[in-house]
Amino acid sequence: MTARSVDIGDLVDAGGKTGKALFVVSDVHMMRIYVDVPQAFLGEMKEILKATLRLPSIDETFQARLFTTSNAV
Repeated sequence: MTARSVDIGDLVDAGGKTGKALFVVSDVHMMRIYVDVPQAFLGEMKEILKATLRLPSIDETFQARLFTTSNAV
């Protein structure tokens, strides 16, 4: 993401009547995804972990891997 056009507290509606983009993305080949993981699976969270990200809205899957964790419970 190279630009953010909204701030905390700004009114954003689903109709998009304001005409401005919420974000500008420069490279869609690599995305950072944040995921909440149940505590029972914390022992499995290693940097070699691979996953599949499925986006039902576009009916497509992507290969993903764990890059880092927050090291917090």
